[in-house]
Amino acid sequence: MVSPPAGELFRITGTDYFDGEDPPVPGAAAFSPAPPPAATPVAPFASRLIHLDAVPLGNWESPGGKFRSAYREVSLALCAKRNTPTGLGGHPFDLEVG
Repeated sequence: MVSPPAGELFRITGTDYFDGEDPPVPGAAAFSPAPPPAATPVAPFASRLIHLDAVPLGNWESPGGKFRSAYREVSLALCAKRNTPTGLGGHPFDLEVG
């Protein structure tokens, strides 16, 4: 339950999902989403099999130097593409070992 500050009242009213959206521009072309990018082939798993020690160790440090971390970007070492959907060569998650 939400209580308004003392002396203030609120009224809850129903609204449409698109309430506040600008009306369509007369004569404007209908929205057409861009086609999805072509899928890129992903190497078979056996060819992506690597030992964790073979993944280079990276270092990260905060701008002030107070926080530091060492990591291995395992997803990238397994040929995943950073910030890419799984169907286009990304992993369903990014894996780093610290």
